[in-house]
Amino acid sequence: MMATTESGLSLQGIKKIYADFTLDISFSIKKGEFVSLVGPSGCGKTTTLSVISGLLDPDKGTMSLNGKNLLSVPIWERAIGFVFQDYALFPHMNIERNIGYGLKVKRVEKSLALSKTNTLLDIIGLPGYNKRPTEELSGGEKQRVALARALAPNPELLLLDEPLSALDAQLRTSLRKKISSIQKELSVTAIYVTHDQEEALSISDRIIMMNNGKIEQIGTPEDMYSFPKTRFSAEFFGRSTLIPAISANHDSNTCSVVCNNQNIVVMRYFKRQGAANEAKSDHGNLFFRPESCEIHQNSDMQQDLASSCNSFPNAEVMGSEYNGSGYFVECNWEGFILLIFSKIKLDKGSKITICVPIECCLFIQNPIS
Repeated sequence: MMATTESGLSLQGIKKIYADFTLDISFSIKKGEFVSLVGPSGCGKTTTLSVISGLLDPDKGTMSLNGKNLLSVPIWERAIGFVFQDYALFPHMNIERNIGYGLKVKRVEKSLALSKTNTLLDIIGLPGYNKRPTEELSGGEKQRVALARALAPNPELLLLDEPLSALDAQLRTSLRKKISSIQKELSVTAIYVTHDQEEALSISDRIIMMNNGKIEQIGTPEDMYSFPKTRFSAEFFGRSTLIPAISANHDSNTCSVVCNNQNIVVMRYFKRQGAANEAKSDHGNLFFRPESCEIHQNSDMQQDLASSCNSFPNAEVMGSEYNGSGYFVECNWEGFILLIFSKIKLDKGSKITICVPIECCLFIQNPIS
């Protein structure tokens, strides 16, 4: 895990223990960074936000925000803004009073509070909505007001718990861009909980993947998608091919693995992630993404192409699924299922050679239990 940084958020050895679940995490976030927490339902994402905000007290561990010990600060004094999934606006207050609520609690002068409210209304794209009742707003407008309310007291940290999950797909896309733009404009440190992989990949500086109360992997969106650390990570972020493999040998740049008695040249995980000392097994899985594959007729395979790619000849097309821009195609290669992406529809039962560039192949080693 990353070392504690004075400027930003740091959680070290944080544990929250229940009868049937234990949260056990450590991570650090740089000041001004936008980090997404992802993982399946029940993995501990919302519990993590609750511990950071002070809604829950951890049983063990330390936590600091910009050099201050958060565990010694009561919830109402933590400089943290929270945007909830269900908006949680005050129904008896108009938009101006909702946004200015935190400023009123802090006893900010009325004229300054009004000026700040008007500025935030401009930023969220709702100028002139000051006196509008909350019940007149659409779901997207309510969520923007909830964001403005969280930002009004100038928080050092912004927490967002699946803020767009109740909205339709088109509105989610436009609002996530708006949230990302506002976060960058104000340079506020943010943790964004989402179950939407595409959302996390599109707006995050880094992603923290959780599984069963623990952190599975931390990395940039590019690393999480192209260089997953574990089988769980690989399967969480989109479609992939994963077939059993055994490490054969390696040099300073690449290694070879054996899949079904065939040598495959791959990039080692630790060459990309810097985890050379992590204990791993010689057993694992060959991994690549569907869009990395090149499709050739068996007779068209060229020698110069073969030297830079791993080839899987005589793969039989089993079926395809259209997604609007092309086809995800399942192929049977000597009893193993390979998933590829094709711009054109391939006939079921046809035989092809699948070529995957060496740099797109990864060996994901099994952990030593």
